Amino acid sequence: MPMKVPGRCGALLFLALSLTHIPDSLAQMSISRIQKKALLNGFEVYFLPPQNREISQFVFMIKNGAAFDPTEKWGVTNLMLRMLLNGGTRARSSEQIKQDLQARGARVRHRVEWDALFISGEVPSSQLKDVLSILAELIVNPDLTQEHFETERTRMLKELQIPKDPNSRAQSIFRKRLFGLNPYGRPIEGTPVSVASLTLVDVKIQYQKLILPNQAQLALHYDDSDTRLFLSLGRPWGGWVRSDPAPFTFRKARPSAARRIVLVNSSASESVIRLGGLAVSKSDRYYYPFKILEHYLTLSLPDWAREIEDSNQIQGSARLSAMQLPGDFQITLQVAHSRVGDYLRRCLSTLDLLADGEINPERFREAKELAFLDLKGKLEEQKGQLFELLQANLYGLGVSHLVNYGLRLNRVQQRQISDVLTTYLKGDSLLIVVAGPAAEISPSISQFGTVQILN
Repeated sequence: MPMKVPGRCGALLFLALSLTHIPDSLAQMSISRIQKKALLNGFEVYFLPPQNREISQFVFMIKNGAAFDPTEKWGVTNLMLRMLLNGGTRARSSEQIKQDLQARGARVRHRVEWDALFISGEVPSSQLKDVLSILAELIVNPDLTQEHFETERTRMLKELQIPKDPNSRAQSIFRKRLFGLNPYGRPIEGTPVSVASLTLVDVKIQYQKLILPNQAQLALHYDDSDTRLFLSLGRPWGGWVRSDPAPFTFRKARPSAARRIVLVNSSASESVIRLGGLAVSKSDRYYYPFKILEHYLTLSLPDWAREIEDSNQIQGSARLSAMQLPGDFQITLQVAHSRVGDYLRRCLSTLDLLADGEINPERFREAKELAFLDLKGKLEEQKGQLFELLQANLYGLGVSHLVNYGLRLNRVQQRQISDVLTTYLKGDSLLIVVAGPAAEISPSISQFGTVQILN
């Protein structure tokens, strides 16, 4: 849901800022050491200085994700990863694996994204070696049986049958309409039809295509100055056979030539507005202006609420989603049904003013600082450090993205915000998806263009 906005490689990764307040001239981030090592099969391991020597955090990443789901087989990557983590291996059953992890105090989670797969966990440091060996069993030597396939697919289908709330449904429709045939428009979890059509052979093919050591990286907080932990990885992970990765060659989404408005008929107590368009990839030079715009608009939302309904709070946010291919930029609002038209009008007029260069200098400065502090906050958390490092590697940005993030934000000028809006978020080409009672909302939004109603 939207957040509530109130009214007013050798040296690397642990951020240590000397200032508690970020000045107008953002300082370069100082970094402490990290060790990078690799097995002969290409599997890379990053050791970060530990903050807690009793508990170790780790994040494992495969540089392939749900974007590689074949047409009409959406959800197969998600199903495959669930089978890997919840199943058994060629040596042990799933129940034995589960009991072993529990006995060692390990907590393991997974996340499937379009561009990558992530497995994260925390474990007592004394048990780290054994837990990583168990993870290697699951990844390198899985026992992908028909029985386990049927179990996991049935679970997925039950989850997909749960009705989506209006906000989630609006998001799903927004992505599908915005990205079209581009893989980012597909649901990562699949659909009831696509998941029901999957077979065990589909899962095995996806495993062979995506789960490669030369596409894998492991980042963890651990002092391996004696190299014993790294050397212990050789046996469980070293037999994993490298192969040529599948090329990331997908059709890019194209911006629409006209504004599109979709109304999702819903009986929820409040309406949801999602407005936005195609944006940039993570490595694009406009990424930094977009991050500032994200915070600038979020800071603007309370002003909208005061003007429209004399309120100091509003449920809403602006967010950039940047990935390997161009992602999207969305403004999300949750408002009273009677106010949908007013908020849409205020949102569109704000974007037009910003495109014309009418930018509040103080708010621009504050947005720039918040964009910086957002990354700083993530890197002050152990697991956040690991994820940010691997994400930088995933998108070919390297350490410089983290080290120089504040400096690059600071170089962004107000005119670049206008450039972003005129290039990517033109008012007459935006996609607007609203979820709410059609009979009540349709008259107020039809003034902005032709409305397509979905029941």
